[in-house]
Amino acid sequence: PIKSSAASDVYKRQVGGKVTECLREESVMQIFELSRQVSNERHFFREFLRFTRIDPGIYVAHMEPKGNVVALVAEHFADRMPSEDWMIIDDKRFIAVVHPADQDYYLTILSKEEMDRLSIQTDDPFIDLWKDFFNTIGIKERENHQCQRNLMPLWYRKHMTEFQ
Repeated sequence: PIKSSAASDVYKRQVGGKVTECLREESVMQIFELSRQVSNERHFFREFLRFTRIDPGIYVAHMEPKGNVVALVAEHFADRMPSEDWMIIDDKRFIAVVHPADQDYYLTILSKEEMDRLSIQTDDPFIDLWKDFFNTIGIKERENHQCQRNLMPLWYRKHMTEFQ
C-alpha cells in the first residue's frame, strides 16, 4: 500500500483510464456503490410509479426518491407514452419532468404554490379500478407481508394507488 500523498498521486496518474479496474480503491468502490444504488432506484420507480389523471387530461405522478433519479425515470416513460401529456414530480426536491404530447420532455423547478396545486387529489375512475384489481388478484391464504416488503419497501408505497 502507498502511504504518502505524493506517491498516491503518481499512482493515480499511472492508472489513468483503467481506474475503473481498481476496485480495491476506496473512492472507486464508493462510485460503483452509488452507481448501483441509483440504478436500482431508477429500476424500482419505473415499476412502482403510478400516474393520476388531473382535469385537463394530464397524467401526474409523484415520487420521493433517495437519489435524484427523476430524469432517468422520465426517459422510460417518454418512450412508453409519447403521445400523452404527463408530469413526474419529485416531492423532496421540488423538481418536475414535464412531457407535452409528441414533444421532448424537460426538467423544471416548481414553486411551493405549484406543488400544492399539483398535489390535489382528483376523482379518477381508474384509481378505484386499480384498487379493486389489486385486492381481487391476491389470494388471502397466501399473503406474505414480509416478502412483499422485501420486494417493495414501505417508503415506495407512499404515492402508490393500491396502498392509499
